[in-house]
Amino acid sequence: MREEQIRQQTDVELSVKERLCFAFGDLGYQCVFFWVSSFLMIFYTDVFIIPASAVSVLMLVVRLYDAVNDPIIGSMMDRTHGRMGRYRPWILAGGLGLLVSVVFMFWAHPDWSDGGKILYMYVTYIVVVTFSTMFYMAYMALNGCISTNSMERARASSWRMVMSYAGMLAVGYAAPYMIGSLGGGNAVYGYLASVLVCGIVAVPLILATGLGTHEVVCSRGTGERIPMRQQWNALLKNRPMLILLVCMTAHGVQMNGRMTVATYYCTYIGTGAAVLAIFNLLNSLAAVAGCVAAPWLFRVTGHKGRASSAVLFICALAMAGQYFTTPPGIPFYLLVTVTGFCYGAFSSLMFSMIPDAVDYAQAEYGVRVDGFLNAVASFGFKAGGAVGTSLIGLVLSLCGYVAGGQQSAACMNAINLMMTVLPGLLCLLAALCLLGYTLDRKKQNEIIGKLVERDVLR
Repeated sequence: MREEQIRQQTDVELSVKERLCFAFGDLGYQCVFFWVSSFLMIFYTDVFIIPASAVSVLMLVVRLYDAVNDPIIGSMMDRTHGRMGRYRPWILAGGLGLLVSVVFMFWAHPDWSDGGKILYMYVTYIVVVTFSTMFYMAYMALNGCISTNSMERARASSWRMVMSYAGMLAVGYAAPYMIGSLGGGNAVYGYLASVLVCGIVAVPLILATGLGTHEVVCSRGTGERIPMRQQWNALLKNRPMLILLVCMTAHGVQMNGRMTVATYYCTYIGTGAAVLAIFNLLNSLAAVAGCVAAPWLFRVTGHKGRASSAVLFICALAMAGQYFTTPPGIPFYLLVTVTGFCYGAFSSLMFSMIPDAVDYAQAEYGVRVDGFLNAVASFGFKAGGAVGTSLIGLVLSLCGYVAGGQQSAACMNAINLMMTVLPGLLCLLAALCLLGYTLDRKKQNEIIGKLVERDVLR
């Protein structure tokens, strides 16, 4: 009787309203954080007038800090216990704090001294990534707490990533035009006004996720301190989670690096704002299609790891092919569409695999740490992003990049390689790793059965 009651309470199918409320969080997040991931470096170098070498060091230092604080904040979340659950309070506090801090980040002061500009850059970036961690760690962990059903998690992840890429689509396409129109030709005011507008739009979306979702899955004893040794055992002895960590790290390097270099690529190899807008439009539309297709891929294969590996192999080939194309052009845009579709499908499947690995750890080692394991996955993604983004700044500096000027042939070729071949190789690495992922649909159902039998869920 008790087992049946637990299954009814946790193996739930979300309503359309609940899926939307969950998914709106990523839409609100991308409304502001897409500016950070895609426009921050060129904003610093070309608007704030900060040397590329200084920006490169910033990207490495602050993003490594951002990665290191993930497990710390994740552990704090796992010990949170209140009327709203473990993660929703962090979603509200982190999300609203993020909206305000990003506005200050994009408030340029090009007439300041170099020392003043660099100090301002570091302080605002550290505040932004701290609030980002608070929000996104809780948001990732929430995906495993809305249901024990692996397919329902895949659906929720799909809806979430659809909204995520919709946010990227809207901001990525509109940003070049918003900066010009809202700033009246002044990029300093254009960036500030554009980010402020996006932040206002994001407020009700963050509130919808924090107030409109419910945590139905948690471990008995929530609120008790879990020794760090047990938390690390849940990671280091957890082969599925270790595979996901490698993949998240590789994905962080190539995705963050590619999103950063895309602005330079479209500006200097393409023809400017129009190419960037179309690139962001096609990439995001195709990614939405990939997100929608992700649950179907899981249903057909019964194996999230194999489905993810297949789309990454295709993505690697499409990225490598882009090296031999020149934007704007039909071959380039076709390959952008393929890579966008693969990004969307992979992201949806990946984020739905992390809760499954959390269940695996609880079944095998008796400890449930949604926040900690999601934080470790985020650590890999952010550490990879720190390396990928800082390397771009370093390479541009070494190649003699001239802000807003004519670039050398070596610099142009480096931008092309960082946009195409290098991220393709990282996709190939992740695809090979995922061939060792063992949690298929049958195995996951067995794990949930064990947890229900042990009466460790409530």
